[in-house]
Amino acid sequence: MTFERELRYYVFKSRDVLMALNQDERQVLRELEGKVQNYRMNLGKPPLICVVVESDWPEYEPTWKAIEERMEQEREDSGQFGVGA
Repeated sequence: MTFERELRYYVFKSRDVLMALNQDERQVLRELEGKVQNYRMNLGKPPLICVVVESDWPEYEPTWKAIEERMEQEREDSGQFGVGA
């Protein structure tokens, strides 16, 4: 089974939010963000902290390659081969 990229996160660039949303919409977005953060906290999960690499940056494809290599190595190390892996 090969590595497949998947949509796992919703990311909004701060400048885009400022330019695209009015003050009331930004407030709603902050409230929704807080609700999701509280959900994670109630499950005992730490705050979600991420690095974002935009697709037009030279680091984008090498970053994906590094993730793919790690995931493939973890799959091999765990013995998950073939169908259902």
